[in-house]
Amino acid sequence: MAREMLVEQEYLSYTGTFSRPIFKLWAQGGVILEGLYDALSPFGVKFADFRLEGNAVAATDVGITATYSNRGTQSFRFDRVECKFFNIDSPFFESVPSILEATRSWLRQTVPTFKFASHQFTYMCHSRLKDASAIEMLQTMTPTKSNAAGIEQGKGLIFHWLVPARKWEAHLILDRSTVVNDAMYLAFTLTTTSDESTYQALAAQGREYLVAVLKDLGFQYPSPTP
Repeated sequence: MAREMLVEQEYLSYTGTFSRPIFKLWAQGGVILEGLYDALSPFGVKFADFRLEGNAVAATDVGITATYSNRGTQSFRFDRVECKFFNIDSPFFESVPSILEATRSWLRQTVPTFKFASHQFTYMCHSRLKDASAIEMLQTMTPTKSNAAGIEQGKGLIFHWLVPARKWEAHLILDRSTVVNDAMYLAFTLTTTSDESTYQALAAQGREYLVAVLKDLGFQYPSPTP
C-alpha cells in the first residue's frame, strides 16, 4: 500500500542554460530591464523589485534579478536564466510555467536566433507520511544495517535515470528530513536538452513522471489543490 505524503514545505529551482551567450544584449541594460519588466509585471513584479548584480571581472555574474515578494527570485544572466521559488502555495506554483514562458517569449522576440541548450528543474519538499513513520519507511527500503555506526536514525536513497525518448535525465533523493521531525526529504531533478516543449507541458509531464516513480517506490504524492 502506498503511503500518502503530507507535504509541509516545498521549493522549486530552475536553470535554463542558453545555447550561447546573448552578446547582442551586452551593455543593453535598459532593453533587458524593460523586457523583463514587461514579461514579469503581470505576475506582480514591480520596478522596485529589480536589482542589478555582478561585477566587471566575471562576465557570467553580471545580470538583473527580480524578486517575487517573499516567494522567490528570478535572475537573468547573459548565458542563463535562474529561478528559485519558496513559500509556495498552489496558486503561485501553478503560475510558475507561465512566468518561465513569458521570459522565454521575451528572449525570443528580442533575439530571434535565441535557443536554450538545456532546462533543469529541481523540486524539493519535506513531507510527513500519513499514519506512518518516515524513518521506519526509509529503513524498510534500505535494509542493510551497520552495527558499528550507532543508533539508526533513518537511511537515504539516490536514484539516477535516463528517459531517451524525451531527452530527459532524472535524479531522485529520498532521505530523512533534518528540518521537519519524522519526515522525509525529497529532491527530484529533471534535466532536458529539448527546447521544443512549452513549460506548461514540461510541468505536467514532469509531475506525472514523479508521481509514477513515487508510486512504484511505495509513496502517494498529493493531488494538486483545485
